[in-house]
Amino acid sequence: MAASGPHDISSESSRTYCWECPQIGGLHRYTIESPKQLYIGTTCHRVVDADGVVHCVPNVGYLGCVVTWVPGDEKEPVQF
Repeated sequence: MAASGPHDISSESSRTYCWECPQIGGLHRYTIESPKQLYIGTTCHRVVDADGVVHCVPNVGYLGCVVTWVPGDEKEPVQF
């Protein structure tokens, strides 16, 4: 899969990635507040937040990663 993005995810209040982390053991949880843009790669997601900070996290399915988010608009929880 080729990289894609940016996808506008500014409607989300936050998004949380959770994956197995063999280096430190157990599940690792990483929350990004006020995400704005999503770039999807082959093994990672890059998320730009409201402060312009870029977060690099495992892609969904990689290392068992799952992603959840808090929608800004409950009537339209998935937008992009």
